[in-house]
Amino acid sequence: MADKAGQFEHLSDELLLDIFQYLHALDLFMAFSSLNNHFTSILSSVKLHVVINDLHSRHHVQFLSSFLHKHAHQVISISLHDQLHNMSSVIHFFFNQHSFENLRHCAFSSISSTTELIKLVDRLKLCTKLISFKIFQPFDLPLSSDIKKQLMSIALQHVPPKFQSVDLLFWCYAAHFLVNNSINSTLTRLHILLTGSIAACSIYSVLYILRMCHALQVFYVVIKDDEHASDQQLIRPGLLTSFVTHPPIVLTLKSFYLYIISFCDLESLRVILRCMPNLRQLVLTIVPTPSALPRYADIFKGAEWEKLLTSHFSQLNLFDLLVSVEYPNLPLDPEAIVNSFHCFAKKYDDWHVAIHQSQNAAHHENDWVTLHGFRRSVQSQRFIWKEKRMVLGTLNIHSTTMPTDQYHLLYSMYQDLYICIPIAIKTYHLPS
Repeated sequence: MADKAGQFEHLSDELLLDIFQYLHALDLFMAFSSLNNHFTSILSSVKLHVVINDLHSRHHVQFLSSFLHKHAHQVISISLHDQLHNMSSVIHFFFNQHSFENLRHCAFSSISSTTELIKLVDRLKLCTKLISFKIFQPFDLPLSSDIKKQLMSIALQHVPPKFQSVDLLFWCYAAHFLVNNSINSTLTRLHILLTGSIAACSIYSVLYILRMCHALQVFYVVIKDDEHASDQQLIRPGLLTSFVTHPPIVLTLKSFYLYIISFCDLESLRVILRCMPNLRQLVLTIVPTPSALPRYADIFKGAEWEKLLTSHFSQLNLFDLLVSVEYPNLPLDPEAIVNSFHCFAKKYDDWHVAIHQSQNAAHHENDWVTLHGFRRSVQSQRFIWKEKRMVLGTLNIHSTTMPTDQYHLLYSMYQDLYICIPIAIKTYHLPS
């Protein structure tokens, strides 16, 4: 064992620095800070990644902070879980104790309601090398309206010159963008979740963001209006005349990922897609209101999609479409729907389309219909659904020909798949 320890210690400094860049700062200081002067010297040169997750404690935070008094200038990335089992406001603790002047990547999660965000804004303004900023807030830890507004302000307005990427993974109020006229000319990647009344939160919310962030290259957006869950009469969202006459065209946008749980038809899609003439990747997830389906059943017609895409894009390499809707006894011909997308099979050799019908609960008579069209050879960064439920014996699939070893791709967007077995079903009637 002594020989092995000696061999590691005598590795070149360059190789040790390469190894250490894959380790978290806490692990580095716990393992190597008290060994000898050689390792102490190396630790003074390594680029540090500060990571505190929900498995850490106050002891870990304070231990790490004691070393950062001399090493904070080496920190290039930070990922902080704000609420630990014996400590809250971890974010405030670190940024109140240290200045991270060379910070490039910053991520916060599970933000406490007691965290002082105004002071955090002032600290982040000093991080002039910051490139990316990410916030993840679990849905069971809701944020106040004031904290949401401050976080959006940090991410989209108080930006350093090299700022490029933002992930706001909590429900942001779309109304904030209706009155925000600031321009961000550095942001190239944005992932955001929008909610609100349909008057403020709709597919046209995309236009307000494009007007604000005109250098985007990759854009992920989830849109959910507050009224979607109610069985109300369809309200078509309004479109500002200024967007019709002067659309916010973003020539740099190459990848667009939309997940919408609200009104969405081909005409509204046409309005926003014409602002992205150089698009190469288009990934759409559409969950329309069931009662509104007859008003825009064109989303199930492949020929209409072909018209839409060929009229706007000449460089499109990836088109991935997922439509999921509760089936209110509306007459849909699954075979005809699959055949209507044959035009994409001509363009892409590996194009596949399938339509699934199934009940999601034994006591629920309506089926769920899911239409999924995609390229098998291109891995798209699709939004992940938490779960899929279906009643045993109710699944009906119509699809194009597909190798059996690739059938898992039909359900790759689900984390968990649940099969409900009705109590009344007899075991010898179980489908294979």
